[in-house]
Amino acid sequence: MLRFLLLLVLAAVAGVLEVAGQVPPARPRALNTTDGLVNNAVQAIAQDRQGFLWLGTQDGLSRYDGSTFRTFRADARRPGTLVGNFVRALSADPIAGGLWVGTGSGLCRFNPRTEQFAPIPTGDPPGTNYFVHAVLADRRGLVWAGTEDGLWCYEPRSQRLRRLRSAAPANGLPSVRQNTIRSVAQDSTGTVWVGTGDGLLRRYAPTSGSLLVEPRYGRPGTAPVTALATTAGGGLWVGTEAGGLRFLPPAPAAAMDVLRPRLGSPAVHSLRADTEGVWVGTASGLSYLKVPGSTAGPALPPVLTGTVLALCPDRTGQLWVGTEAGLQSLDIRPSAFRRPVPLAATGPVWAVGSQAMPCGWVPSRRDCCGSTRPPARCWSTCVTTPPIPAASAKTTCGPCWPTGLVTCGWVLSARA
Repeated sequence: MLRFLLLLVLAAVAGVLEVAGQVPPARPRALNTTDGLVNNAVQAIAQDRQGFLWLGTQDGLSRYDGSTFRTFRADARRPGTLVGNFVRALSADPIAGGLWVGTGSGLCRFNPRTEQFAPIPTGDPPGTNYFVHAVLADRRGLVWAGTEDGLWCYEPRSQRLRRLRSAAPANGLPSVRQNTIRSVAQDSTGTVWVGTGDGLLRRYAPTSGSLLVEPRYGRPGTAPVTALATTAGGGLWVGTEAGGLRFLPPAPAAAMDVLRPRLGSPAVHSLRADTEGVWVGTASGLSYLKVPGSTAGPALPPVLTGTVLALCPDRTGQLWVGTEAGLQSLDIRPSAFRRPVPLAATGPVWAVGSQAMPCGWVPSRRDCCGSTRPPARCWSTCVTTPPIPAASAKTTCGPCWPTGLVTCGWVLSARA
């Protein structure tokens, strides 16, 4: 069945837009202390089950409802407040709801019903370094906290807290920083990965209860592994304080360099992966890079400049960016349109349409116009979905959908 879509003023002036392409995100929208944010240095971002956006800063915690901010701060005189104002990590609880908050003074949980914070004590003597760098509430209900003194695993149901240590490397020489856990992530198989202060990538081994060095990652340097991001296909992005970025494909493939650290390279602070690549937040800005070997097209140019500390996509397709100057949001949803068909090729456009044709169909002027008696003026070049190379378009309509059909677009314009 032929479907018509009239493009009134826009099409007549600008020509025709091809569909399903990637375009740079819209101009970012900025929020800061003048809008109610507690502090401009946004180090962590998370969206909870209720849709609130939580922002961890260097001087307190803010909750954003899309319109206004609410501030939460530590106060030793009031029970149920934050355990510390230097909020370094956040993770929404996918099982019980609420929010896990990692601070410079320890870990706590926000209860959305009581709107109070409950600290998670370690049982260590006073003065123990319980600085939390990373927090992950996983799909099984466990909470992982990367600290200056190992990886902590908390089981909320039993209220059991365990500290996990790094196993000695193969050379048998332990590092002073091997138990400093700077980043935590869980892949699609349930494996928990951690980046350590000595520049190694480790994974949690349930059988031994220790953190084992991942040999496929290698040891590209000693700079701390500061950011991790998993992909739906089982891959892992790894960023370092020295500005390095590596991609670890699913086993048994070895890690690949995407950005090699050089003198003066900006530190990688945050990573967020999608199906085609990864958003990279560094000390010099925000960029988007493709998976090595991807055919999805070139990487986008830098989107933001300045120090980017945290990244968090929300449910609507916005990417929230925490910087040293406040909070910004980018619309990264795929656009239905990409580059325009040149106006010189079509002339003014009056209408476009699409038609399902059988596999092996040979494009013709009559078929492109969707009529046995086409208008006198019809642009005879067809746009197909799935796309096919221009060369093959001369003889066949190319690869088909599972239905055995291919969608071919036609354009009614001033040029034959």
